[in-house]
Amino acid sequence: MARGVGPVVRDAKKAATRRAMVEQAVALFDEFGFEATTVDDIAAAAGCSQRTFFRHFASKEDVVFDGLPERLSELAQFLDAVPADESAWAAVRDSLRQMTRQFTDEDPELSEVRIRLWMTEPMLYARWTEISLTWEREVARFLSTRRSGADEFDIDSEVVAAAVITALRAAWRGEVLHGGNFDDLVGRALKLLEQGFADL
Repeated sequence: MARGVGPVVRDAKKAATRRAMVEQAVALFDEFGFEATTVDDIAAAAGCSQRTFFRHFASKEDVVFDGLPERLSELAQFLDAVPADESAWAAVRDSLRQMTRQFTDEDPELSEVRIRLWMTEPMLYARWTEISLTWEREVARFLSTRRSGADEFDIDSEVVAAAVITALRAAWRGEVLHGGNFDDLVGRALKLLEQGFADL
């Protein structure tokens, strides 16, 4: 009796299909624009059906952000593991730099195009802002808990969190739209913030 396809093979096929959809969507968005590209276009280019597309992604916007929302849980885990005697600012700074570096290092060329699309396509920029706000809230939660011992509204923590995420967006924008080096840009931006928030 022939054996069925095992879970490892199935998972590999699903991952390959998902990867193909991401790559084809990014290429199509880059060439023709987000608005002009349809889900059918992406599915056809990736060699799959519209039904398969929607098994992987809830919307056309989500395909170009593949893997990014999941970074939130990684950020939360990293921050929650920070020892109580370690600098909260250093933890936020290092965790965000680590998270963004992992994302861009996985496929630098694809990441560059994806980030450029986030910054230049209005609907994608809105989605990117929505995702980055979840990171901002996580950073604010961590800082307020460290400052007061409770997850409650703290204006200092809110301002620092908003500034850090804005610095991250500015560094990505500087890299993909103006040819800057992300590490240099985000390093300088965070250094400026560190000097300004020294009293905190």
